[in-house]
Amino acid sequence: MRSWNAACTLNTLMRCLKPLPWFGLLVLFVGCNGPTPTTPGSTVLPLSTSEAVPLDATEVIGPAYAATGIIAGANSPSGYLLSWCQDNQRVAARYSRDGSQLDAPPQLVFETCSWSQVAFGDSGYLIAQDDGSVLQARPMSTDGSLGNAQSVAFDFKTEFQLVSGTAGFLLGYTTLSDRFAVRHLASDGLPLDRTLVGDDDRAWLASNGSDYLVAWRSGDQLVAKRCPADQELDLAAATELGPWVAPIPKPQIALAFIGNRLVLSRAGYRVELFDSSLSPLGPIEELTGVIPAEHVEYDPFGVNDTRATVQTITALGDRALLAWADADSSLKAVIFDPVLGKSVGAPITVTESRGFSWRVNWTVTSADEQSLIVWDGWSGEKARVWTTGIDSSGQLDEAQPLLEGPNQQFIQAAVATNRGALATWMEWRDGSYQAFARGVSPAGEPQGESHEVFASTTGKEEPFMAWSGTQALAVWSKAGVGTSWQLLEASGQPVG
Repeated sequence: MRSWNAACTLNTLMRCLKPLPWFGLLVLFVGCNGPTPTTPGSTVLPLSTSEAVPLDATEVIGPAYAATGIIAGANSPSGYLLSWCQDNQRVAARYSRDGSQLDAPPQLVFETCSWSQVAFGDSGYLIAQDDGSVLQARPMSTDGSLGNAQSVAFDFKTEFQLVSGTAGFLLGYTTLSDRFAVRHLASDGLPLDRTLVGDDDRAWLASNGSDYLVAWRSGDQLVAKRCPADQELDLAAATELGPWVAPIPKPQIALAFIGNRLVLSRAGYRVELFDSSLSPLGPIEELTGVIPAEHVEYDPFGVNDTRATVQTITALGDRALLAWADADSSLKAVIFDPVLGKSVGAPITVTESRGFSWRVNWTVTSADEQSLIVWDGWSGEKARVWTTGIDSSGQLDEAQPLLEGPNQQFIQAAVATNRGALATWMEWRDGSYQAFARGVSPAGEPQGESHEVFASTTGKEEPFMAWSGTQALAVWSKAGVGTSWQLLEASGQPVG
């Protein structure tokens, strides 16, 4: 029996966002085309009464990141910034590390509300939003001061990207004329220089903080330019990364900085390494042709569905984990060493029973040299959410069921914590969908009991979750209700 769902799973990130560089702590947001909340949010009622487990204070780990959607957010050393739609306007509020709302009521950012991104940079947050064909950006400092709104693009169509650096942000998008465009923004959102437009319809962005990387197709070549984040953006004299290989019209490409190496993975082709000057170091031979350009998923109505293969690159110390969906509902992964240019062992089949979904239903988190993969699938006639750990040596732990049916369940969000990871999911139980949370050890073993967070009538709430170092802040957009939030311990126990 095959499991499927059309609801929003965590890994919509693979579609709504572009592949992000995962260094250390994973902070994830899910953005889907769900209903836009138009009424103020209500506090989630914690339904579990068991005693919360105190945690040791730790520092926030991980780089700045961007998240996309109706709800968007970013974390910083001092707390969080969350932005959402309220009364058809975009608002934002800061939260401290203990979850206290610092801006009450939330501050008005834009008079309208649509698809958005939020990123944290060197001197504060930047909130960006598309308004038809116009992209707008507005900065907010960590003390809550809002700067002036800027119109940063007037010809936006799709492929909204935003990455942060040490001296601002890099904006990427596809124009109305189907050409990619990139623009360097200052920390306050003010454009630093002119918009650079390419001939192709798509570019891929990456950042290691001090440098941006822009990659695109130029004729029969894939080219890239590494641009210092504190200098004027210039795409001239780009470096050729190799021939453009397109086994399907829109091939999946993943880029990530791992240490001083750039990793380029092209589904249907190979995984290649480049040094800091973008000089080729050659492919990882063992991985050539391993990741298919596309694969077959099971359609719930009996028709097979062929789609482009989604892949992610996750840092594991000095090594990296490459994970991808494969045919016949399988999920595979491989560890490789960018310095040695070799894979660490053969590709691993994480599971052969990934549940069917119109959106990818798996995710990877990492901390130090341990990675955790979470997915939903079926075992016999039971729906389950599974977890397993993979270390940097390629050792795969035995898969553990985080929960099991007989009801339909699907992952919504997961975040790395100082005890491993925290996962949330939706489950159909007693005539309604209910949201649960549970802690997971670094080895993928469920910790304690699962905790009920709230009940739902649709199961389509859109979650955002971030880890402060002591607790997780989970936020849900509930259709017809608004935006609700709940603090969770690493065990999944609701707080307060």
